[in-house]
Amino acid sequence: MGVVALLLLSLGGCWNTGASKRTNQFEETLDAYRMMIRWGKFERAMNYIRLRESEPATFDREFYRQIRVTGYDIIDEIGYGKEIDDPREIHIITAIEFLHQDDISLKSMRYKQVWYYDEIEEGWFLDSELPDFKSALEKNEKF
Repeated sequence: MGVVALLLLSLGGCWNTGASKRTNQFEETLDAYRMMIRWGKFERAMNYIRLRESEPATFDREFYRQIRVTGYDIIDEIGYGKEIDDPREIHIITAIEFLHQDDISLKSMRYKQVWYYDEIEEGWFLDSELPDFKSALEKNEKF
């Protein structure tokens, strides 16, 4: 989380006012979301999703009940000044390892998250869907 903190604290202009609060809030939000995904609380994780351009996909409760996440690691954090021009947006790339209850082999996938700060709600929200485990089962990515 240190890279995220440095990225947010280095932001310029009026964004610096309250940057520490937003940094802490982002880290808490990201950690809570990570734990929900890691422990299979997908329905609760959907509370963080607020797509800016569309509605989230329909939640397939039965499918997600069959998923067991065994690993969730942040690979990269990209924020303002590092390929992103908006200080209210952060991209997180994660590596997820998981099992599907019908298949005992370990699968892996990359999952890109686009987080944004909503000034009105005064909170961080995810402009990305839940991890696409169905596609990952078909592809079975390797790192």
